[in-house]
Amino acid sequence: MSNQSGITADQEVLNAVADLQVHHASVVGKIVQSDEPVIQLHDTFKDLNELKQFIEGNEDTPYYVIIHEEPKRIFVSYTPDCAPIRSKMLYASSKIAFQRQIGANNLKSFMFTEPSDIDEKSWTDSTAKEELMTRSELEKLQIDAQQNSMRSAGAVQLVSAQAGNANTLGFKVVDAGNLRALFEKYNLLVFTIDLSKEEIVIKNKINTSCDGELIERISSDSPTYSILHKSDDYYFILSCPSGSSIKERMVYAANKRAFQINLKDSDNIQIKRTFEIGDSDELDLSELTSEDHESAVRVAAKPKFNKPKAPSRRR
Repeated sequence: MSNQSGITADQEVLNAVADLQVHHASVVGKIVQSDEPVIQLHDTFKDLNELKQFIEGNEDTPYYVIIHEEPKRIFVSYTPDCAPIRSKMLYASSKIAFQRQIGANNLKSFMFTEPSDIDEKSWTDSTAKEELMTRSELEKLQIDAQQNSMRSAGAVQLVSAQAGNANTLGFKVVDAGNLRALFEKYNLLVFTIDLSKEEIVIKNKINTSCDGELIERISSDSPTYSILHKSDDYYFILSCPSGSSIKERMVYAANKRAFQINLKDSDNIQIKRTFEIGDSDELDLSELTSEDHESAVRVAAKPKFNKPKAPSRRR
């Protein structure tokens, strides 16, 4: 899945980072939310003491901090525990794009939650570990944010053996009918979330003749859930193409697992594998081909038994 969140840094903060020369001088960036959110320059500091005083005076506010060191600069995603979940999600999901803008290979990345963490020992201690947010950790933030926003909307808890917030579907699935019956006519169903009506609806019912046709059939203008029926298996594709809003990305990621559970509980559709992509051309068709090959190998490997002959009649 694409790491781009749509939030990038403006030229002023990029110039400030490029101008860092003095040991422990720092640049503080902040996400400014508007019609087009952007990472802007908030302030610069000449040493760690000035930076720590600033963070202590604004300890409840998330920031990006870049501190000049050799051979690698220190990149800090400062997200206090008391910050809103949405803010934590925004800073986590925008971090990689920002790091790429300023040169990810020349950074050591950390996530701090307390002003006292802004200290040289935090990144020089031999036991310190660089912050590495996995996709599952980011998805957990997205799920938490979605659940908070959906509590007042009367989200329904699905009946499932699985547990956890990821099982709460924030939208009603409508007009789907019997999906197994639909898959007898079509091998690709494309779903979309109607945010205004808070519904998941079928956008397209398609019969594809080859895997390559998937790239053309998956929407390039908005996020979708696509389910491919192939060789008696079901494959789930979450697509968030370039230009998708942050809200759309959050909503689709947060409801993905609950929708899959709903498919299993309502229509006995068990997803064999999930693909998460940005634009449709990011779908690796070779992985689908390899799945077919593995299935064929398993079938070929099954022992074949000839029907035993009936005993001959004695004369």
